[in-house]
Amino acid sequence: MLFGYDQGVLGAVIGLSSFRRDFDDPSPNLEGIIAAIYDIGCFAGAILAFLTADRFGRKGSICVGSWIMVVGTILQTSATEKVQMIISRVITGIGNGMNTVNVPIWQAESFKSHNRGVSDQPLNE
Repeated sequence: MLFGYDQGVLGAVIGLSSFRRDFDDPSPNLEGIIAAIYDIGCFAGAILAFLTADRFGRKGSICVGSWIMVVGTILQTSATEKVQMIISRVITGIGNGMNTVNVPIWQAESFKSHNRGVSDQPLNE
C-alpha cells in the first residue's frame, strides 16, 4: 500500500495543469525523474533500515521511518522548485523504504508462532 499510494497520487498530480504551471511545464524526462527518484529513496531507506532496526528496534525504526516520511511529505507539499520536489521525493522514499523492510518483519515477530502465516492464507476449517 505504501508504494502504490505515494506513486499513484503523484501520477495524478503530475497531470494537473496547476502542477505543470507551478513547475514551469516540466519535460517528460523531468516528470519521470520526479516520479522515479522516489524508488531510489526507497532503496536507500531499505538499506538504512538494517542500521536503524539494530539500534532502535523494529518499532523504533518504524517510527523513525514514519517521521522521515512526514518530513518528506511536508517538503513535497510545500515545494515550489523542481529541486525541492526531487529532494523531498528522495526523503519520503527513504522513510517508506525503512517501513517497507521493518513492518512485515515486526508483524511476523508479533504473531504467536501458531498464528504466523495465517493472515495471508485462506482459513480452511
